[in-house]
Amino acid sequence: MARKDRTGNRKTREQRQPLKIPELGYYLVVTDTEATERCYFQGLHKELPKDIQNKLVIKVVETKTRVMIDKCLEMTAYDAQYRMPWIVFDRDEVKDFDEIIKEAEALGINVGGSNPCFEIWMYGQCVREGKTIPSKMCPCTTVYQLVEEIKKKVNLANK
Repeated sequence: MARKDRTGNRKTREQRQPLKIPELGYYLVVTDTEATERCYFQGLHKELPKDIQNKLVIKVVETKTRVMIDKCLEMTAYDAQYRMPWIVFDRDEVKDFDEIIKEAEALGINVGGSNPCFEIWMYGQCVREGKTIPSKMCPCTTVYQLVEEIKKKVNLANK
């Protein structure tokens, strides 16, 4: 289309479509694996009713364990719409597991950690009572907090 053909066809700011803001929120999930967590959260989103899928965004990003917090902060600053940042990772061989959790929580990032691994959580969650240090709890997870938060929003939207 030639430039002269577009004359007068531009829309004013008032005429443009407003940005779509999902009613149930944007979740940013930064993980240190290549497939398991991403597949789980994408599958979770895909299994939601269609009307709920349009009201909820779950974006999953993979990165190295050591830079998960930085990546999460970078993406929440760059893509400000991701208001609910999470890091999800396994205990596996992570030496600074507890420190990563403390640092993320201090920066306002929610943490979904699994000990020893995410797959254990998928088969059933079992947290031993009386233990407060995540790396000492086996098996344990905090991923359920993210899933429960999403379920609550789905249940409220279905009412």
